[in-house]
Amino acid sequence: MKAKKLAYQATKTNKTAENLAAFKRLKRKYKKEIKKAKTQHIQTLFTNAKSSLQFWKCVKEITGNTATCKIPDLETKDLKARTDKEKADLLSSTFEEAFQNPSLLHKPVTPENKDNWLPPCTEIFVLEKISSVPTRKAPRQYGITVRILKTLSNQVSSSVAMLINRSIIEGVFPDGWKHAIVSPIPKITNSTNTGHYRPISLLPIVSKITESHYFNALYPKINPKLHGEQFGFRKHRSTVDALTYFNIIVTDGMEKAGEIAAKPSTPYHTSR
Repeated sequence: MKAKKLAYQATKTNKTAENLAAFKRLKRKYKKEIKKAKTQHIQTLFTNAKSSLQFWKCVKEITGNTATCKIPDLETKDLKARTDKEKADLLSSTFEEAFQNPSLLHKPVTPENKDNWLPPCTEIFVLEKISSVPTRKAPRQYGITVRILKTLSNQVSSSVAMLINRSIIEGVFPDGWKHAIVSPIPKITNSTNTGHYRPISLLPIVSKITESHYFNALYPKINPKLHGEQFGFRKHRSTVDALTYFNIIVTDGMEKAGEIAAKPSTPYHTSR
């Protein structure tokens, strides 16, 4: 870079063919070295990325997409939201209308056999779940950080297991565990339509541990009864599997249609 600047100053002072040629040569070399250094830097970033979090940090650093998207002014047929509070209230009412089912609210579960409904939650399970929660997770509405919970895991694990087991016995999921911080995620950037946002709920950590215990106990019983072509909300299944299955159906159909079209048609004879 210094050599390029000196060559540029030389062309300004004495614009000869030799100085101009030297400046162009150094300019090309400078661009080549910059491109090479950027490539090596990107390769080093992705080589050192050992987790998905580090990988996406690298992507954001390279693309420069590190700023948080600010929600623009929102509008509906009847309302307009300009301030942050108005936007939050409008999105909240939109999410409630889309996802709330009054018939399912506060409906206790009444299992046929309470003695063998769900296995009890153990203190060891709670300890394992607390230790597996990433420390970077943001604190929920009670302000209890993951670091605090991990530090006190040996002291609180037995109490958490006891609360989960009481929830199983009574067949009621506590209302406090249902309270969540809802973050709107835009489907379309800078959209003023409230329907273009989907909610992400940040539930309490204890709630997530309870859900994990329920899932581990119920999934082995429910999974064999699910249809073989259901790909959503199942282990080792994804939308990629659904698209692959659809692609196989379409390809087989096209091949069969091609075989039928390739067969010689039977001549049609008429009697005179």
